[in-house]
Amino acid sequence: MMGALVWPYQCAAWDVRERLSRIIDHYMQTTVLGRPFTFSVAEQLVLGRVGSGTFEAVLILDQPIWFMREGGLVLNLFLGRFRAFSLAFSLRNDPDGRVAVIGSLQGRNRDGVLDIYRDLTKEMEGLRPRDLLIEVFRMLCRYMNVVRIEAVADAWRHHRHPFFKGKSNTSQDYDSVWEDRGGSQLGAHFYALPVAPERRDLETVKPNKRPMYRRRFALLDALEARVSATLTDVVPEPAIMAE
Repeated sequence: MMGALVWPYQCAAWDVRERLSRIIDHYMQTTVLGRPFTFSVAEQLVLGRVGSGTFEAVLILDQPIWFMREGGLVLNLFLGRFRAFSLAFSLRNDPDGRVAVIGSLQGRNRDGVLDIYRDLTKEMEGLRPRDLLIEVFRMLCRYMNVVRIEAVADAWRHHRHPFFKGKSNTSQDYDSVWEDRGGSQLGAHFYALPVAPERRDLETVKPNKRPMYRRRFALLDALEARVSATLTDVVPEPAIMAE
């Protein structure tokens, strides 16, 4: 909490009062939600598995300390002990209901990671790991009765704050990611993303690709059913000391 007096939290435009208010609101919301979202920072929730064989990925919700400026909870795709993709978010209460705020969406930068992403995309019927994670996040939001998703605009992501003195690597353009996933500008600092599942009209898809899209939609529907069922009785376990 003392650190939040000087460093940014989620959005570079927020002042100290706003940052502290957002942090407090997030933990109030997890308290209202109750189990399983009140797990400790030393624990994680395993939400499900996707893919098969060598490229079976695990969906994990945790609270790693290095993401604490980007959100109170982190949804991840793990391959073994390798954290392949992560989405950090926090919750808040608005007059119209619960809101989820995305502070970051990160892949990894290491040798061979593009090959890993390509193989995962094949396993997911052409759905990239980044997009799969956003779709699972929407599933999680629906389970939590979130009425709106807000995602920080690229110009205001926390790494743009003067605290970092221009030294951070922000090569991924968040605005293009949010727009690609159906987002629209919401004021100066955020994009609004739909909570509903994204389903492309098959009539707009080339006939030879329609079977792949049908399999993809079926995969996502089955995954949402599994994640929702898991959340009703999942037991926190010790967090992975990930790569």
